[in-house]
Amino acid sequence: MNAGFKSRSLVLLACAAVTAAAVQDIMPAWGVYRLRPDFLMAVVMYYAVRRDVAACVAAALLCGIAADGLSQTAGGGMLWYGLAAAAGWFSRRQLPENAVSCALVCVPCCIVAGFAQWCCALCGWGYGVPGGGMVFAAVRIALNALISGAAALPVSAAMWVLDDACGNLERSTDEQFG
Repeated sequence: MNAGFKSRSLVLLACAAVTAAAVQDIMPAWGVYRLRPDFLMAVVMYYAVRRDVAACVAAALLCGIAADGLSQTAGGGMLWYGLAAAAGWFSRRQLPENAVSCALVCVPCCIVAGFAQWCCALCGWGYGVPGGGMVFAAVRIALNALISGAAALPVSAAMWVLDDACGNLERSTDEQFG
């Protein structure tokens, strides 16, 4: 079901990255932990779990550039999204290709990326360290990863529908006709 990377895939990826960045930017932060789902990570995980390596790299680059443009990541979004895409792409052999797999891969990738960003902030690379200490940061990273994983479910389902509608997915005869 993994189709090659086509020009219409790039157009769909660019539209998905811009839409995810816009939604991520306008969505208000929730509660004392200032939680906000990482829709850009969900797009990267979709391409990491369900598409080929060229699409995965392109998604990591575009979403990293969008995250850097939004100034929401400390230490460079392309680095964090690239590492998450690599982890998601290597874990895809153990998981079936569906929306739940994208969400399951998104949670640990968000935890690792959040922890790495927090460590970079501690070292003075990027933005200031949010107050509250280590326990506050750990709870915030875990909760943000969980809601990002939950956001990956509808994002992955929508991306699959759009990919299928654009003809980016090659289906076998059995899948097409039942």
